[in-house]
Parts: sequence; C-alpha cells; structure tokens
Amino acid sequence: GRAFPRLMEYVTRLVDRDDPPEANPEGNYQTSVPHDLFNIISQEISVVSHHQIKGKHMATFAIDACLKSLTVFQNANMNRLNSTSDLEVICAFVNDSETMYDLCDSTLSMDLEPSLRDYPKQKDAVLDGIDKIATGFIQAAEHGVDLAVTHIFNVIQSSEILNEAFSDGWLNKNVNHAKVMCVTYEDYFDSRGSGLRYWFATDIYFGKTVAGVLNHALKIYVEGFLLRPLPFRDIKKCVARIRADRDIFRECFSKYLDVLVYGKVYNDTVFESHLKILGLIADFMESNVPQSYFEELATEFQSDVATAVTRLLFLNGCMTRREQLELRHLIDSSEYASVIPAPSGSAARFDMDIIAKLNATTDWSTTGVDDDTVASADSNQNIFSRMKQRMASTTYESDVKSSSNSQSKPEHVKTLSMTDFLTHR
Repeated sequence: GRAFPRLMEYVTRLVDRDDPPEANPEGNYQTSVPHDLFNIISQEISVVSHHQIKGKHMATFAIDACLKSLTVFQNANMNRLNSTSDLEVICAFVNDSETMYDLCDSTLSMDLEPSLRDYPKQKDAVLDGIDKIATGFIQAAEHGVDLAVTHIFNVIQSSEILNEAFSDGWLNKNVNHAKVMCVTYEDYFDSRGSGLRYWFATDIYFGKTVAGVLNHALKIYVEGFLLRPLPFRDIKKCVARIRADRDIFRECFSKYLDVLVYGKVYNDTVFESHLKILGLIADFMESNVPQSYFEELATEFQSDVATAVTRLLFLNGCMTRREQLELRHLIDSSEYASVIPAPSGSAARFDMDIIAKLNATTDWSTTGVDDDTVASADSNQNIFSRMKQRMASTTYESDVKSSSNSQSKPEHVKTLSMTDFLTHR
C-alpha cells in the first residue's frame, strides 16, 4: 500500500526536475529520465520480490503501483512537452519515449516475470497492462514528431516569403517561396553534421518527421494557391511555375527516400503520388477539357472536389457566380458523383472550409466573364462544355481582361495571405 505513494513522489520529482537535453557522442538528444524512472520501479519490484510476494499479490502490486505510476508519469510528461517550443527538447522527448518503450520489455517485464511465472492468469493481466503502457510511450513519441513538424512550420509562418506566395512576383520568378521553404526544411533535416537526422536516435522518427513536413508543405502550397483572391493574368506562366515548384519539392525530398519509408512513403511510386496534386492542378489550369481531370481531382479533394474545381476555374478566369451553383448541381448528378470516393474516416488531406467561404465572397466580375454571357450561351451546353470553349479561346497572355489599373486589386476583394492562412487555420 505504501509503494504507490512512494513511487508517485518520485515521479513528481522526476517531472519537476525538468532535465535539459544532452547530446550523446552520436548527436542524439536525450535525458537521464528513462533509466532513473525504471531504476526506481525495479528497486520497488526487487523489495517486494525479496519478501516472496507472488501471483495475485504481485499482480496487484504491479498494476496498482508500478503501472499506475507510469500512467501518471506519461500524462505529466506529455503536459510538459506541450508547453515547450524547443526543438531539442522535443527530440529528447521522442528519444526518451522510445527508450522507455524498450525498457517496458527489457526491464519491467523481466523483473516481474519470476514472480508471475507459475500464475498464467495474473501474468497475462500484468503483461496486458505493460503493453498499454508501452503503447502510450509510442504514442507520445508520435506526438513529439507532430510537434517537431509544427515547430518547423511556425518558423516558415514567420517568414516574409509567404506573403509573396502566388503573387505577381512568384509568377514572374522574382520570388521563389517553394525554394526558400525547401532550403529551410533541409537546414532542419541535415545541416553540416547537425539537425534532426542526428538529433533523433533512430531513422524511424526522423523519417516520420520528414514525411510529415512533406505532407504539410504540399498541403499549405495547394491551399495557399487556392486562396489567391484574383484570377491569374497569365495562365502559361502560372502553369510553368507550378511545375517548377513541383520539381523543387521533388529535388528536396527525394534526398530522404531512405527514411521516408518510416512515414509510409515506401518507394518512388508512392513519393510521386504525393507530388501528383501539383501536376494535376497545372494540367487542369492548362487544359481546355477540364472535365477530363475531374475523377483525379475527386481522388485528391474527395467530397470537396466541387469547391476545388470552382476555385480553379475562377483562377483560370472562366467562371461566373451563377455558374458556381450550376457546377455544384452538375457534380451532384450521378454522372460525376459516382466517381467521388466515399468518406474514408481519415482526416481530409486539405482544409477546404476556408476556400468554400472565399468562393462565396469572391468578386466574380474579375474573371471578365459575366452572367449575361452565360445566359446567351447555348442552353443545351453544360458548364464543362462552356468552360472548354472559353479556355480554348483564351490566350495565355490575357486570360483576364486587363484594364489600365489591372495590376491593383479591387478594394472590396479581401486578400488572405499564406501567413494569415497559417495563423488562423
């Protein structure tokens, strides 16, 4: 009965100690917490075993004292992690969690086994409890990876370069936010013998972090592109820039294919499937047969495909406000709805709520196509047929009708920069 309060007192001191991370000779950040924690639990088990406590009584001690104190430690340690933005501390937390996962088997199970060997029912109950604790340490390490990715994008968010994303400067190659972002990622991954490749103890969590950065980089790129408040004046340049940015992402992340396998990017084919969305958007913007890309877009955007297609056609300068409703009705029809994947239960790849709201408040007159034009069109043509005609007749250099002040945005069109988007998401 006295063991749990004693262990709790030690756990509290251990968490409050807040050990700073230290790098071992390999550069891995770690603390002494894992071994200190499991050493004190081993000592308690040793004391109880010395008094010939076995079977049911040992199982009760293991569950009510040892495992319960470890659960309290996990919760307290997680709270401590969530209060830090120090990347070295995060890496040490991940490494420590991995160490404690191993110690659950190499120390805890081994120490308890002799006293439970002849009591299979009690032994199974204790081992199940140990498995849950071990799983908790793995989940903690995964959470640490998420925080590492968040840390990197918080730095990206504070960069001025995001305010230039998809602007005329991007279009004219005066600024390349994809390149700047990729250089930043690589500085974090592996910079002159330092970085996350060395700070993590194994390639497993380094690879998971790289995969997380890849996914998030593509996510904010696509969402940021769709957030552009005005159509592009030069579709040819736009398409070329998207494809060039895709090549930049490919060059950056292909260097880490050896570890991306731990983030479920198992081979070149899977890697290219992550980048496919950029090529698909470029193809759609360039094509004069937009419906031919609908099924592939539906695979990427799923139930939000109508929002995405609407925005892409607006950015192409080919859609009116009235046609938004027509497009939604068409996509809801059996011809198109049948190719939209059923909800998978997993989180959507892109956050399209803000795009949908932007579509609802957009100044559609900036496309240069008005509803009167639509009304005079052949009533037997569906919207995609009209888009095909407009795209085919649109010259790349003047896809949006320019006026003497076409460089400026109308005052009533609200611009949401990438930085604003990242801040408010």
